[in-house]
Amino acid sequence: MFFSRSHSNAVAAAVLTAAALGTLGNPCARAEALDADAARTQVARLVATRLEAPLDAVHAEGFDLPQAIAADEHMSLEEDSLATMIGSVTLRARVTKPGSPDRHVALRGRITVRRERLRVARPVPRGQIVSPEDLVADVIWDDGTQQLPLAEDVIGQEARRALAANQPLRATDVGQPTMVKRGQLVKVDYVTRSLSVVGEGKALGDGHLGDVVRVEMPGTSRVLAARVVGSSWVRTSIETSVASNSGNQP
Repeated sequence: MFFSRSHSNAVAAAVLTAAALGTLGNPCARAEALDADAARTQVARLVATRLEAPLDAVHAEGFDLPQAIAADEHMSLEEDSLATMIGSVTLRARVTKPGSPDRHVALRGRITVRRERLRVARPVPRGQIVSPEDLVADVIWDDGTQQLPLAEDVIGQEARRALAANQPLRATDVGQPTMVKRGQLVKVDYVTRSLSVVGEGKALGDGHLGDVVRVEMPGTSRVLAARVVGSSWVRTSIETSVASNSGNQP
């Protein structure tokens, strides 16, 4: 099972319940129960809520209290100070005490999020379309330094290079499928305002969906610029004289 985009920063489909959120509205409750562990838990809850992830998919390290919090003081996280949710994080917190001015403290620590990292399950030749059977997902703790592609962004894409079994998969390892290949005979739709003609030509280059490629019409020296609209299928509305005779080569 691969995780969907809606859970790209977590590995389970569970969501936090109101009970799990507890004191999120006033994240750090009474000071007598507040210590570094409690502060880390509150930070993790805040990040988990922002990421729509389960609480156990977020891990907080550090966030030690820079100064003592008295028993009659309350501390709450300033949620708008959370600019970065993964990696090194600095949060502001407000400390309040009846009859005294509010004061602010900075909490610094590191957040990691449980995610999946894809690796290749079996050798995949260059040019092959990636299938679910070609992938294995390992669960890791991500600190935001890795660009981890999602399975849904990889499956159905084409391997840009030969992929060895067990190697971690990078986003740059795959790309759009090649719909038209150099030297291939392709269907050519030639469309004008009053005419639509279907013919056949030879592609003079590779092309992905939406790319413009040159197509040589058989038996002539004409070369058309055509847009790739499907597998072995191009469409053109403007004839381009790229080559004036059959001796011109791409």
